[in-house]
Amino acid sequence: MTMFSVALLLLLAADCVKCQTLTQPTSVTVQPGQRLTINCQVSYSLSSYGTNWIRQPAGKGLEWIGYSCSGCTAEYKDSLRSQFSITLDSSSNTVTLSGQNMQPGDTAVYYCARESHHCDDYWGKGTMVTVTSATPIKPSVFPLTSCDSGTGDIVTLGCLATGFSPLPVTYTWRKDGVDITDFIQYPAVLKDNFYTGVSQLRVRRQDWTANPKPSYTCVAENTAGNGQVTIRPTSLRVVSPNITLQPTWEGEFGTSSVTLVCSLSGYFPDKLTVEWQMDDDSASIGGISRKLQSVQEKEKTFSLTSEIKPNATKWNSGTRFTCKSTHNSIDYIKTISICDVHANVPPSIHVEIPSLETVVNATSQVQATCLVRTVFGANVTWVTDGHIVPEGKVDFSRNASDLRSILTLPSSQWKQLKLLTCKAEHSCFSPSEKTINLAEPSATAPLVEIRRYLPDLQKGNSSVLECDVTQLSSSDILITFQASGVDISDSQLVKIPRAPGLHSISRRFTVPSSHWKNDANFTCDVNQGFTRTLVSESTGKLIGDLNQVSISEIEKVKTAKVFTCQVVDRSLRKNVMKNISICSAPSPTVAVQVQEPPLTELQQKKQVTVTCLLIGSSLNGLSITWKVDGEMKSSGFTKGPLVKHSNGTETLRCFLSISAEDWLAHKQVHCEAKHQCSNQSYDGHVGKSRELSPPTVRIFEPTSSDLSTYDVLTLLCLVSGFFPSNLVLHWEKDGQKLDPIYYATSVPWKSQESSTYSLSSRLNTTKAEDKGSFYSCVVAHKSSENPFKNSFNNVSVTYAEPLATLLEGAGELLCLVSGFSPALINIAWFLDNTTELLDFTTTEPHRGPDGRFIIQSHLHLSRVTWFNGTVTCRVEHFNTTIALNISRRAYFHCFSGIDELSHDDVDPDMDVGSWYMAFTFLLFFLIAIIYSVFATTIKT
Repeated sequence: MTMFSVALLLLLAADCVKCQTLTQPTSVTVQPGQRLTINCQVSYSLSSYGTNWIRQPAGKGLEWIGYSCSGCTAEYKDSLRSQFSITLDSSSNTVTLSGQNMQPGDTAVYYCARESHHCDDYWGKGTMVTVTSATPIKPSVFPLTSCDSGTGDIVTLGCLATGFSPLPVTYTWRKDGVDITDFIQYPAVLKDNFYTGVSQLRVRRQDWTANPKPSYTCVAENTAGNGQVTIRPTSLRVVSPNITLQPTWEGEFGTSSVTLVCSLSGYFPDKLTVEWQMDDDSASIGGISRKLQSVQEKEKTFSLTSEIKPNATKWNSGTRFTCKSTHNSIDYIKTISICDVHANVPPSIHVEIPSLETVVNATSQVQATCLVRTVFGANVTWVTDGHIVPEGKVDFSRNASDLRSILTLPSSQWKQLKLLTCKAEHSCFSPSEKTINLAEPSATAPLVEIRRYLPDLQKGNSSVLECDVTQLSSSDILITFQASGVDISDSQLVKIPRAPGLHSISRRFTVPSSHWKNDANFTCDVNQGFTRTLVSESTGKLIGDLNQVSISEIEKVKTAKVFTCQVVDRSLRKNVMKNISICSAPSPTVAVQVQEPPLTELQQKKQVTVTCLLIGSSLNGLSITWKVDGEMKSSGFTKGPLVKHSNGTETLRCFLSISAEDWLAHKQVHCEAKHQCSNQSYDGHVGKSRELSPPTVRIFEPTSSDLSTYDVLTLLCLVSGFFPSNLVLHWEKDGQKLDPIYYATSVPWKSQESSTYSLSSRLNTTKAEDKGSFYSCVVAHKSSENPFKNSFNNVSVTYAEPLATLLEGAGELLCLVSGFSPALINIAWFLDNTTELLDFTTTEPHRGPDGRFIIQSHLHLSRVTWFNGTVTCRVEHFNTTIALNISRRAYFHCFSGIDELSHDDVDPDMDVGSWYMAFTFLLFFLIAIIYSVFATTIKT
């Protein structure tokens, strides 16, 4: 983030119409305890503008040092006042920063900036100040070559200088011993007290490939010495392509259109042809080709992908498609079909037939469903009693894992049907089918008996019949009661559980009075499906004389609280009497909640409504009484409807209208509920709170991962710390109030640490709709007459391809990727392009002010891995793939996007010379200790 902050400041300083310049040295190195002097020469008048000095240590934010202007007293940060001073020289337009007793902690980039209207509008480019006691070390130099396709007009060469100190470092380029002046030098990067720098040289390809081959030398030099490296072109080689052919799906697997991708990788040179064929047909099929380049050791290689979208019908039917490539007069062929993608296993078939209830209740048609478990686009056929069903009676659908075919037949035809078959056919498997025998009898014949219903018989006269069916299998049945062979009841459908074993059921029927005849015979008909009917034996004489039963109201008190029912049966000589009262049941327990008026009513400052919510098991017979500051209200209240809930509870809402003036005067409002059968009352009260706590409104923007991954983005508005809980929230877009359907707001929750409340609201928007819109979360609360608001701007994200650099360090490799957007990216490491290396760590993407991201991946190398193969860093970002290779045998570094390597953290390389230097320091240290001991002994 620090590098992006500096880059943003420099960009702002450069983007102007009438520019001012502030010139300062690139770098300064001082020893600990020494003084620091930085001169900043400006183009503006020192008598008209003041100048600030600001510094930024690595990985930290900007820190103001001080300010000075002509004719005013210089100002300094309190903690730096004794260390730094600023002087002006109007004759040379120079502002000088002086520091004393500099320490390593003062290492930073120091900026001078012009102040205008309390704002720093122009900045210097910054001076890198290094405070170190380290002994100067000369650069270690390594070559860099660009990963181009080998076909451009320009070849980019690079020179990497690492492990040196102090700055500055200068570069010199020579071609065959002759100096070259047209090259680029990038600012050095500091890490762990050592610097890393890069210089770039652009060479015409005709010069690079000239005969004899040219030699380019790069020399990097600082106060400790110099290092150099020579770069020469190498001969091209022929590498055969590796061909693969794979299918891909744009959407859901098996249901969306398929794309065949033929990949040819790792070949050189790039002259290669690709053609497509279908079922060995010589006629070619046009495809879309994309070519990429990569680097493998010293030579570039190429990769090409060719894509076709085959006809969906031909692909699903099993047609074979061939990708044929010709490279260096050699053909490379791959063939694929849908049968190769999936196992050639016959599918499982499940047939669902309509239930007996469905057929009975159907007015015209019924449906059967055939479910075929297969990923192939099989042809599904229905066969009824040996006849193929026309396609017009079949509906077909499919998804990624199965096919569904629905057969529709008239209910009359279904009742006559005996055999039903569903057949699936495809070229990738042998035909498969499932047959259902609808006329197959059950293994055990059920037993059917009819009798008079015993409880009804005990009354003296029986008019209820009972039909018992035993030894039933798991098959639904229809039961019909008949009198003398004529149906006297509707058919009763009985669903038998799908469980093992035999079942038994009973059904009863009350005989209508029209069939109360002495000579009537009653039977019970049982139908299993529509092909088998079972009939019970008939009953004998069933109906005798009936006695009349009368029920009369004996007592009805004026209060309508007590009722009496008397039943007289003359044949049994019995008289039964029962009483019931509205107060027979125990009085219910009632919960009372009194709720404050809505905030919208309070804002109008007229009449407000207080709500009394009653909750209990039985709320009938409740009377409600309202009181305001002890004074009973006889009018101004209403009662809502009684609401019954599935859990057995009931709720009732009552409403009292009072003036806003009474409410704002903190008067207490009481609601009392009392049941007419009980002396116990239930009370609740509410009043305007005297303690108000205003809300805090914050908006949380989407994460970088959400911006990269999802089209629908969510803004979260968190409102906290408010009391009381009554609050109104809405969202605005570009100053316009949004409809509540676009956002969802939670109910307030109470904090466990305090008595305040919090709530959240989520607003969904899309990248397409956003287009830099300005969003606000607006909250109205009784703690303030003005609303509380927080805003957020620009939710969108742009796309940018990544730039990558591969660097060598002590026991590790660093893959540095920058300038990409969105943040979703994948970095992997491989040995010899085959074995994946897992001992690496990758940082999270960091987003800069320009919306682009940077990421680092560190591969930890063992000696075996480092000295026995080629290591590849593969970067995948949407449709872009970058592969960077390095081999210890070649000491060769390759990078892509060298223009982006600036102010990034780089691990220095510890070479053999560094170990010699460390050994020399250790030897000098031991000699100094021996000398001090010897001198002390002589003096004593």
